[in-house]
Amino acid sequence: MNDKEISSGKVVFENKNAKKRGFLLNFCIAMPVFLMFTVSGILEKSDKGFNQPVGIWIVAIAIPLIIALILGIRRAFITKDVRIEVSDDEVDVTVGPAHGTYAIKDFTRYLKCTSSGSRGRMKRELCFRDPEDPEEGELFINLPDVSESLFRDIIDAICIKRNNASGEIREYAPFEGDTYKGKKFFGSEGSSTKLALLICVGGGIVCMAAIALATYLKVFKPALGIFMSIMVGLFMVAAGCFGLIYVGRHNRRLDESQLLHLSFHDDFLKINEDTHNYSEIDSVYMTEPSLPEISDDTRDLRLTLRSGGKPVRYIVGYRPDTGKPEHTGYEDDTDDPQAKEKTEENLAEGCSCEYSALFARMEKECEAKGVGFTVFK
Repeated sequence: MNDKEISSGKVVFENKNAKKRGFLLNFCIAMPVFLMFTVSGILEKSDKGFNQPVGIWIVAIAIPLIIALILGIRRAFITKDVRIEVSDDEVDVTVGPAHGTYAIKDFTRYLKCTSSGSRGRMKRELCFRDPEDPEEGELFINLPDVSESLFRDIIDAICIKRNNASGEIREYAPFEGDTYKGKKFFGSEGSSTKLALLICVGGGIVCMAAIALATYLKVFKPALGIFMSIMVGLFMVAAGCFGLIYVGRHNRRLDESQLLHLSFHDDFLKINEDTHNYSEIDSVYMTEPSLPEISDDTRDLRLTLRSGGKPVRYIVGYRPDTGKPEHTGYEDDTDDPQAKEKTEENLAEGCSCEYSALFARMEKECEAKGVGFTVFK
């Protein structure tokens, strides 16, 4: 095993495609909203209903399109490129034109909170000890336009490097057996998706009934009532398709990727029903056991294959919540009874061993088989 792969070297994180995502999100939200306003205004003020001149419909579509483009371009323009380089000794942070470097040993915690303002966007910050005031001073580095998963990966890398720099490298006793048995950690995703869809469909039906009643009582003109019913119906169809196709597929993948069985063999690993020859594995990633939980984070086992493509991911349960209030600054779920149950002992119930033992065994196997092993994604 190459020791540099697991603990040394530089790790780089970037919020790639953040500008594109910001543009598409603002455009896709603004376009239907403003289209509804313009068309509703036309139908409300005119007795011609849908028999409007072509020029009127062109204007009704052009105005929302222009507004949506402006809002999308504005979002892309103000979105900042973020680049974080985490080395053995320091964290190099670039946010737009701003740049700074901070000693890895000075990292104290992270903060997540809702920023002030009408939009109430999530604010994510790195906290470092101020070298000029090491007793009480702190430096807060805001990372705008960074996703939750990317922020977690950044925190993971900094915590690993900080522990290495302080000499807090933990040794774990490896699992001795040849077969590891895991357990299901996810079970309510499917039912929660169905409930969300039922609420969405039920709410849409209630809205359509209210619109029909208002049209019957002549609160709305017939054309306006028809248009609003069509918009509500389209929203229901879009939400239903999203829930059934995207969310349902995501939940199925989440359920199927849970590591329930892993057996070690001389030439291959068998994980659930999949067989992976060591000769076909380029590297193995596993979540370092001591990493903190940020927001219901899981522990992953990922195999990068020599044939290319996306890594094969398996989920080995949740991370424990120990140390979160003291070390991470995340305070909004410390009273959650489910979160308090996320101890190593409880997480390992029904499994062949604690996660740290499986981690150590996988590291040992990779070293023996000449497969790269890393704790960085």
